[in-house]
Amino acid sequence: MKSLKQLFTALCLWALWFGLTVVLAQTFKMLNTTHYQSGDTPDKPFRVAILAADGSRYAVPFQEAQTMPEVWNRQPEKPCQQEDCLFQADDGSLIFHNEGALWYSESRYRIVGNRLEPVSHVVFNVGDVFFAGIGAFILLKLGKYGFYRWRYRRAPEQLAAYHRAVWASVKRWLIWVAVLVLFILGINILSQVA
Repeated sequence: MKSLKQLFTALCLWALWFGLTVVLAQTFKMLNTTHYQSGDTPDKPFRVAILAADGSRYAVPFQEAQTMPEVWNRQPEKPCQQEDCLFQADDGSLIFHNEGALWYSESRYRIVGNRLEPVSHVVFNVGDVFFAGIGAFILLKLGKYGFYRWRYRRAPEQLAAYHRAVWASVKRWLIWVAVLVLFILGINILSQVA
């Protein structure tokens, strides 16, 4: 019966960690979104969908797209199976979704007369999810620490023993994080050399 209770507790903690990770990742995405006013010039990663003479679509930077309104792609595709798609938002603006292996970007813009108006731009990558997972783990650990501080508030010897156990656990996790960071840096250096 005890192992069943431990399994249930572990599943609940995993579900809570996963939920916190999703919430933090969406928060990072919202914080990373750049909003533009009418007449603003967006950053370089902002892309607009252009139609070529043969009917194919490709992305160009906003500044380049401003000079050729005759080839703007104004029609969103309904079924989109490609890496870059054009969608129409509920407010009538166009969303150009550009996707890579570990990232995606969305450029939202309006076509007003013969002029492009940027609305917003966001880039979201797997690193945001990774850091959200680490942040959710830290939040869970801080919550557990606060719970045990409250639970042992009247027993100083148990609280001291708990603090020693927490400190030993923190040291182990710091070693693992250092090894992981060195591993990632090593892979990054090797990929730049190759």
